[in-house]
Amino acid sequence: YTAYAKRTTDDLVNVVLAPSLGAGNTRFQNLGQVRNYGQEVSVRANVFDASNVKFDFAANGSFTKNRLDDLGRDGQGNPIPQIFLGFSSTQVIRNYLPLGGYFVRPITSFSDLNGHGVISRVNCKGQPVLVGGPACEITLGDTAEYAGTPFPTTELTFTPALTFFDKLRVTALFDHRGGQKLYNNTRAFRCSNGGSQNCLDAADASRTSLADQAHLLGALMGTQGGYIEDASYTKLREVAVTLTAPQRVASRVGAGSASLTLAGRNLHTWTKYTGLDPEVNALAQGNFATADFLTQPNIRSFTARLNLTF
Repeated sequence: YTAYAKRTTDDLVNVVLAPSLGAGNTRFQNLGQVRNYGQEVSVRANVFDASNVKFDFAANGSFTKNRLDDLGRDGQGNPIPQIFLGFSSTQVIRNYLPLGGYFVRPITSFSDLNGHGVISRVNCKGQPVLVGGPACEITLGDTAEYAGTPFPTTELTFTPALTFFDKLRVTALFDHRGGQKLYNNTRAFRCSNGGSQNCLDAADASRTSLADQAHLLGALMGTQGGYIEDASYTKLREVAVTLTAPQRVASRVGAGSASLTLAGRNLHTWTKYTGLDPEVNALAQGNFATADFLTQPNIRSFTARLNLTF
């Protein structure tokens, strides 16, 4: 078990310099101060050890948080209020928030007032006005709010193993990551650009939930808040079966030992995230920016491996 608290100073910040310097008027400076804290735990156990069957497991967990304490000052000596990043500037680096936290105007309410299965933004604040038309059926917050961290705050792994007759071993790897959000820009792009027929929300709103309709209308009204989704997940990362050959079989090929392993990876994901995979990131080249944007998820694979020792 480990508990830790770490404070980092002189983090690199891309500072905007005087406009008179022309294009490319930014430079990295050591300004930021970040606090990280959390706990880590690891457990291994042999649950039972009979003559023909053995069961053991390993479990690991970590619980982490971070917070920006001070972003520093710009080239003119003024405090840097915040730095926006990510698709549609949905993320922010701002004092007293987790790094890269989602920061968007929330959808505060929506309702199908006339009961016909479709909500409308007509006659809403800042939206099209229709005299004698329906009342506004969706409202947004006036200002952007913190909507969650893009990074897991909880990570758990569990690896059970069964061994039969000391020859056949079956193992699995379960991986849980929770507490993080992900901007589903794939869905936002498909639904809010020209009423794509690939998105039921846009093609036939009457056949979708009011919540999905609200997410689309929110995007049309200027917020991506509806597409910041819970990206917590549990994955069955791997199942492997290893058969160890008797010594007499291995010796026939001149080997000291022989075993065959059959394994399947990325077998199943349990998640509420509506995209293909809550683990993807189209902006992996950035330090904190995260989003799902037409991103290829990890594929399922199966392997066979023959191990011989000489």
